Amino acid sequence: MELMKLNAAGRTGTGKGPNRRLRAQGLVPGILYGKGSEQVQVAVKPLDVVNVLESRLGRNSMLVIDVDGGGSFNAVIRDYQLDPVRRTLLHIDFLLVEESHPLVLDIPVNLVGMGDFEKLGGRRRMTGRTIKISCLPAHIPESIAIDVSHIEKPEVIYASSVDLGENVNPAYRYDFPVVVFDTARIAVLPEDLEEGEGGEEGEEGADGEGDAGAGKASASEGRE
Repeated sequence: MELMKLNAAGRTGTGKGPNRRLRAQGLVPGILYGKGSEQVQVAVKPLDVVNVLESRLGRNSMLVIDVDGGGSFNAVIRDYQLDPVRRTLLHIDFLLVEESHPLVLDIPVNLVGMGDFEKLGGRRRMTGRTIKISCLPAHIPESIAIDVSHIEKPEVIYASSVDLGENVNPAYRYDFPVVVFDTARIAVLPEDLEEGEGGEEGEEGADGEGDAGAGKASASEGRE
């Protein structure tokens, strides 16, 4: 199990005033919590958190948080708040982790390959970019790979049909579509296009008078 180290300082003050002063010092207020454990108020450097979020496992990374004068804790990022305008970190929540207790996490989906259906103009739409799973901390996957190179016709891939890997269990309540393949676009070969254009011209020449009559009839019906 890969662990990332994160240094933190303990803090006592809570609320808008103390949190604002922390941010002015270049720190982000946070909290460590877990079932049956007391909450620990901490302050961390925003760049350290960004480095975790941009790492291989992102917010699902296993962390060792060393609190200055307060001990060491294993945790994962549970949630964080961003300033809606500046997009800077405002607050972060850490969930305490035990190696023997499973975690429930949202794991990103990674589509692998491209089938004949897409190559001929078919479209794929991801309707679920993550799948909620449950596993022990030692088995957290980086992503869930779905091979779509075999797709040859319109199809829907549901979460229940996805192989999550060993030691990983689904944690979603209801099944849902992850990716949809549909016929939004249809490929036309050049030779088919040429034949189609010639056929259309012939039809217009033969049926031109009929089309004009139909147009007059439609116009008179509209006036009625």
